Amino acid sequence: KTPHFAAAFQGHKEIVEKLLAKEGVDVNQASENKISPLFAAAYHGHTAIVGRLLAKERILVNQATEYRRTPLFAAASRGDIVIVEKLLDKEGIDVNQADNEGRTPLYIAAFRGHTAIVEKLSKKEGIDVNQADNKRQTPLLIAACEGHTAIVELLLEEESILVNQACESGLTPLYGVACR
Repeated sequence: KTPHFAAAFQGHKEIVEKLLAKEGVDVNQASENKISPLFAAAYHGHTAIVGRLLAKERILVNQATEYRRTPLFAAASRGDIVIVEKLLDKEGIDVNQADNEGRTPLYIAAFRGHTAIVEKLSKKEGIDVNQADNKRQTPLLIAACEGHTAIVELLLEEESILVNQACESGLTPLYGVACR
């Protein structure tokens, strides 16, 4: 681990500030698991550190871990709307970048029941609300199967939503909810 990774991981804002002030610091240098300081801060909910890292000119906002998870995926997964908003405001953010299982930030937020995050992500320009995981499960299907009514309602508002898209086992959102 690098000093700035450790400081971001543990939420030491003052130490992060001192390290970022040092000329030549690599804000994107990742750990052996490809975890960047930005991912670590987003994953652990260190809002101020995320903001400070995002202010750096050379920050790689879509830098992924060995499992292809991004800082946006981490924040969406933990339900941190403030960090999600900060990341969505960063130019170049890829809202459709999937992890090694094909899950996007929208998918993981729908699965975990994070309604406010699903709402933010579904309104972001360029979002693919039908992007499925490796088993062809969509955010709508997973929200329906998990019983997240408010998220299903939000996704149904999307003009491009495919309500009959089935996963690899043939399950559709309606079938998934009927079997619940």
